[in-house]
Amino acid sequence: ERNRRTAEQLTLELKHQTTRSFHRKALIASESGLNQESLAWTTKALEFATINHLDTALADYQQYYLESSLTQLPAILSDLSVDAFHTPMTPVPGGENILIAADVNNRYTLTCFDQSVNNPHWAQQFTQPVLAVTCSRDGQLIAVLTEPTNQAMSELVILDAKDGSPVTRSLIKLVAPRSLYLLDDRILVVDQRSIISYKLDDLVEQYRTPTTDFPIYHSVLSPDGSQLLTTHGRVIVRLWDVEHGIVQGLPIRLPLPIVGIDFQPGSSVVEFITTLEQRLAINLERIQLIARSPTTKPDPLERVTCADFHSHRLLSVTGTNQGRVSLKNRANSLFIPPLQFSKPIDHVHFSSDSHFLIIGSGKHSVSVFDIRKRQFTHKEIYHPGTIQAIHLSDDNRVLSVQQTNGLVRQWDLSRNASHNRTLDSHGAYLYTTILNGQLLSFQKHGKVDLRRVDSLNKIAASCDLGTLEPKATSFASTNETAFVMTPKTVHAISITDGLITLDTTQLAADLQAHAVNTTTHNIALSCSDRTLHIYDAKNNDWRRIDTLKKVFQQIAWYSSNTLVCLTNEYSDTQSLLEFVDITSQQIVHRTTVDHPQCKLHVDSEGTIRVVFENGITKLIADEFALGEVNYLGVQTAATQPTETAYLVRNDGRTSLFSKTGLQTFETLFPSQITNLTPNGLFGSVSEEGLTLFELGDSNAVSPPFKLPSNINHVTLLQREGIPHIITASDGGLQILPIAQPIQDLTDLTNYSLAISGIQVGNVGELFSDPSQIKRISKEVFVDRPLHTPASLSWLRANSTKIASSHWRPALHFTVARFERVKGLSTQEATKALDELVSVQLGLRDWDGVITSLLEGYNFTKQPRHLYQACILAAWTNSNDVYEQSLEQLVQQVKP
Repeated sequence: ERNRRTAEQLTLELKHQTTRSFHRKALIASESGLNQESLAWTTKALEFATINHLDTALADYQQYYLESSLTQLPAILSDLSVDAFHTPMTPVPGGENILIAADVNNRYTLTCFDQSVNNPHWAQQFTQPVLAVTCSRDGQLIAVLTEPTNQAMSELVILDAKDGSPVTRSLIKLVAPRSLYLLDDRILVVDQRSIISYKLDDLVEQYRTPTTDFPIYHSVLSPDGSQLLTTHGRVIVRLWDVEHGIVQGLPIRLPLPIVGIDFQPGSSVVEFITTLEQRLAINLERIQLIARSPTTKPDPLERVTCADFHSHRLLSVTGTNQGRVSLKNRANSLFIPPLQFSKPIDHVHFSSDSHFLIIGSGKHSVSVFDIRKRQFTHKEIYHPGTIQAIHLSDDNRVLSVQQTNGLVRQWDLSRNASHNRTLDSHGAYLYTTILNGQLLSFQKHGKVDLRRVDSLNKIAASCDLGTLEPKATSFASTNETAFVMTPKTVHAISITDGLITLDTTQLAADLQAHAVNTTTHNIALSCSDRTLHIYDAKNNDWRRIDTLKKVFQQIAWYSSNTLVCLTNEYSDTQSLLEFVDITSQQIVHRTTVDHPQCKLHVDSEGTIRVVFENGITKLIADEFALGEVNYLGVQTAATQPTETAYLVRNDGRTSLFSKTGLQTFETLFPSQITNLTPNGLFGSVSEEGLTLFELGDSNAVSPPFKLPSNINHVTLLQREGIPHIITASDGGLQILPIAQPIQDLTDLTNYSLAISGIQVGNVGELFSDPSQIKRISKEVFVDRPLHTPASLSWLRANSTKIASSHWRPALHFTVARFERVKGLSTQEATKALDELVSVQLGLRDWDGVITSLLEGYNFTKQPRHLYQACILAAWTNSNDVYEQSLEQLVQQVKP
């Protein structure tokens, strides 16, 4: 019986050690920036703990770690799966389109995808597999070359890049084509041992060069298209005149094989990088070698496998078979310390703006390195197939990876693995607003839904307004009332006892302008029949003023009882301001403005200014006078976001008048400025996405969040202390939570479980998809309440920002672990005690920390634990505990 119990105890301890081993591997991977591998190991630890029925505290802790500590994984944007690829994917110049030649159901196709591989733009079929694809420099034409048939005939086709329609095509005789170039007036085909030129108009052959002694290994066309450089056997270089197909000068034999060629525009020098990282330079005018740098390889077995050059020859980058990436300046000195990978480097190149490095390693992983910040943004993103081609979009947002297993995977790098969650994917949403702390949403077909903040998936109440035309519908809202305005109808919506109250008014003439009083929640409307309509929110009734003699183009609330009304082009050089008392229905004051075109602007404090196109603003002060003059610094933009207190300047930045003066934010021509959250955050919506700003700080506090397509409106919602982005689009209603604090957006809580797979040693391939995580979580937490995720590393870094109660879920695990390992070894006991003390510090349990340190010393034998107990006791002014700690320290440690 004793042997049986001993065997059970040993087996259980081995299982715990196995789980801890998985967890250690996850920690090591996470600390190295290998977040995808860390996710796989953590998932394995959770699964192992569940299958073997280990204590739930351990599985609980693994779940917390899984949810809170794995960060910076990019979200999968889209996948394309085909039977096989024939050529690397080709980006089309001047846009985000990608050309992919593939075998789909035994059909050879070339497909043009618009930004995402989920959106095919057009497709063209061929009788033979596509061998080479190239585009004209302006992106208007595409040249396609197919593989030779049994009769050694290949098809050369010119396509229109807009719709893929054939412009011209011809059959040509080739041996083994190497590459294809599309110039302004000709097409250049590099064959195995010759170069052939064809006229662009009719594809008639212009010349065919004599056969070369050695096969052509690689070719590079000069930026102006006048010269072609070819390498033969990787060590012989020839320069060709493209116009006549004549070799210029004698062939040059290089000392080492070439892996990189830099053919810079406007320069007569070509630079090379060899397999030993030696840099060579050739003068194109004299066709001779003019410069040579020494080799820099300390390891005799290390060889350069790939290289690329900065667009302005400022930097060059190389990757080696030993996993080393070197970024060097023009003097061939290291620009940054070498980047070391565990596997050989297969791909390395600069992004289109030369701000990022894209690195492919170990045939399956892609990393992105920010050169300016000198840090990885994403490290070793794993792919199940061997990587064939990598492309980063011009805006550095979408990473496309083509694999030999027939898969193109696109990663969204603009946001790290967003928690973008769809609330409704069926309706087309126009607008959302926060009303009495609840979310109100409006759809195109007129349905209005009310959702409580604590249960956004459920519709608490709804009503119907009839179909809303997006271009003819405007919205306005206060904290208590939302207004929906069409040319002939105004709907006032409020919430009473959790239900929607709707008040609808028909207008006799078209609506021209409106103004909302944020204090009284009243709204004023100016119509084309020279009338004003006033909605009294307190009494829920409308008033009509029809004693006016003109149509007002803009109106604003000067006071609770007075409107200021603007009429542009009152004369050739003037505009007119009139102040209307809504009680007496009389104009109480008139003043002219010496400018035919201007606008009324109401800031966040309710102060009204007249804004001119040249950027000058005049304050409407007391007694109806135009007072203080401010200058924005530049002219205002032609189009301004609606319903906002912000002014967009013609340099793209945004200005805001406040009590402290004029603030300017580094926006980029926003189409919308969102509402302001209680903690002072607002969003700028532009082509980049949504960028968060904070009042008082001119710079953005977050990178742009990528938004769904066809966005109509964005709202910021504060929920449980965390801001959420609510997007209303043609594709539905979506919510994206943002981690706090904003400065750590790329370091906290934005993780993704949608990964393809990772090798975890001899355990086999682990597929970590969301369904598997949910299944494991259900097994672990059956009949047990879920807690807030609490990762120790995250808690340590943010201990001053969070409540002490958030540490409590981790306490049970750390106590149990210390009790389990304290007798095994001093090393294990030390690790467990340090972890336990961290949790107790987070709980502010000072006496518990001191007790743990004093009692734990018997197992750790670390004098620092006694010293820490003394210091903490002195810090907390616990005299008795301090004396006890000091006495034990003196007894155990010699002075």
